[in-house]
Amino acid sequence: MNPAKRTSLPKEREEGKPTDVTVIRSELNVERWPLFTTSKYPSQSREFVRQQVERGKVVTKKVVIGKLGDKEVGVFRILDLKVFYALIKLWETAGNPFEKSVNFAIHEIAKIIGKAWSGRTYQEIKESLLRLRGIPITWINSFYQKDTDTVEEYLELFNILSELKIYTRRQGGAPPIAASSFKFNDRLVRNLLSHYSKPLYLDVVMGLKKEISILLYLHLDLVMADKLVYSRMSGDLIRDLGLSGDYRFPSYRKRVLSPALEELEGLPLSTGILVQATIEPCEGDWQVIFKKALPSSTKPEWEIKALVEDILQVTGDEQSRGFYTKVAMLCPDDLIYRCLSEVKDEWLQGRVKKSKGALFTDKIKRYCQERGIDLKLRASGNT
Repeated sequence: MNPAKRTSLPKEREEGKPTDVTVIRSELNVERWPLFTTSKYPSQSREFVRQQVERGKVVTKKVVIGKLGDKEVGVFRILDLKVFYALIKLWETAGNPFEKSVNFAIHEIAKIIGKAWSGRTYQEIKESLLRLRGIPITWINSFYQKDTDTVEEYLELFNILSELKIYTRRQGGAPPIAASSFKFNDRLVRNLLSHYSKPLYLDVVMGLKKEISILLYLHLDLVMADKLVYSRMSGDLIRDLGLSGDYRFPSYRKRVLSPALEELEGLPLSTGILVQATIEPCEGDWQVIFKKALPSSTKPEWEIKALVEDILQVTGDEQSRGFYTKVAMLCPDDLIYRCLSEVKDEWLQGRVKKSKGALFTDKIKRYCQERGIDLKLRASGNT
């Protein structure tokens, strides 16, 4: 690890609490398969096969990207991944619509993904949108639909975008007038609305410089959600990321992975902070080791107790003191007081159907989910 880099991290980042970070929620089928690849990937289609034991039987799961019959039509690149995340952000800002399309302007996407506006940027994003609309995915025993609790046996001609309209008109030197719109595949939207998704720090992803760093960060954010330590041999890790070609050589893997690990070390994950990302020689290969630290509460005990008393004063639900203590420890003060204010307003308007305690609990859980705050309810047995 570079000591200078580590000591230069802001205090919030050292504690696993990034400041002013944008959290989105990405659909889990997309996150669990390496659908996106680097600009150096040579082929125009990709295929992944996994075998899992389910109910005592070995089930073969398969995902094929970019094939129409025997014809290869293209693969998704890292830019497409960034544009996809930008569209999720726009969809969430629009209120998470199911049946309606979302209006957008291409320069909005450019701003979210951090690209300077130019004619080239416009063309690159437009082509990326067309790939998200046009490249088909085939899911075989691999696409889970949350609302029906089913895994699709065979789902073909699946596109990330089911609708896309791009319209731009220019007037002199003024910014382009845009009336474009998009709509995600209904299956993706249904899963997002059913919370078959995971939180993702959008600003962290967009700030990474190396393509392999982005793939590796997303992989770690997923697999380390319930782990403090994670290690893989470099060959296995590369396969997890869906990469091939020159990566078959251990020396090349080390040369490519080392700068990516340096870029990732110290960054926040959605469930903590990546405090170690190193590579070490091991039996003719390289072992990659990751360690995560959980975010610690910096609130003093007196502040936590005061917050709990403020919550109880509004809700009157003494039986939930344990849950409220957890909320006081893990949630920002502004979020807690926002929920309390909304509960009081709805109570005065006669809109509380159950109790003020139940309403506060529903609100704080929803807002925590939107911000990517883990209340650790499963570990404690709370629901």
